[in-house]
Amino acid sequence: MRLRIAHTTTFRYDEPVSEAYMEMRLTPLNAGGQRCESFRLTTDPPGEVRSYVDRFGNRIRHFDTLNPHDRLLVSARSEVSTPEAFVDPVRELSPLDAFDYLQPTPYAPDNEAVRNLALSCSVVGDARTSYADIGATVGLSASAVKRRVDRLRASGAITGFTVTVDPSALGWTTEAYVELYCQGRTSPAVIAEAVSRHPEVVDACTVSGEADALIHVIAADMKHFEDVLERIGAETFIVRTKSVLVLSRLLRREAGG
Repeated sequence: MRLRIAHTTTFRYDEPVSEAYMEMRLTPLNAGGQRCESFRLTTDPPGEVRSYVDRFGNRIRHFDTLNPHDRLLVSARSEVSTPEAFVDPVRELSPLDAFDYLQPTPYAPDNEAVRNLALSCSVVGDARTSYADIGATVGLSASAVKRRVDRLRASGAITGFTVTVDPSALGWTTEAYVELYCQGRTSPAVIAEAVSRHPEVVDACTVSGEADALIHVIAADMKHFEDVLERIGAETFIVRTKSVLVLSRLLRREAGG
């Protein structure tokens, strides 16, 4: 027996939207004697349709529609050959299947914030990554990635694109964290202004506990580090310092990476 199946879903919006991203499970299964002979999914306005297979072997269709619209029509056409009777009876989804179907996927994260985070993580990984390569990672076209990166830059979520340098490759092999203990009520602004004058200080922050601030220092060698510590200790508001030298670095990565 051969069946032709037509499925149509129409989405209408109160106001026009600039783009749409969606994932649908509309491909008939090859199971219980049933076989999907052909399948085609189209959208109006037209969109780029992609597909992947989930861990249960289901063929998932993902598409993006990048044209402004207030109505989206999704049409699926398939042909299925079946025996006279199905081998397996119709059953409800198991809790595991239901849970899996509700999870976001590489092609359809559950909201804009997740996509933006995925984009920012991709950019953090390598600022030279092309829009096409990022799109392959997060399931978007190159043009859609560019629009989102532009949006993230405009909002301040992405502040710039930079190069990460390994200090040891430049001969700076001594690394330490230094606690600063300050007199009176020294403000964070005063501390920040002072430590910023020392190029060996690569990071600084206020902290909880007894210390007023914690700075990250990278120097060429121990003599260089001692010189940095002496210069910082000479700041008028510094009462004392406490240093911890780094022996080996176990992990280094940017936020979100």
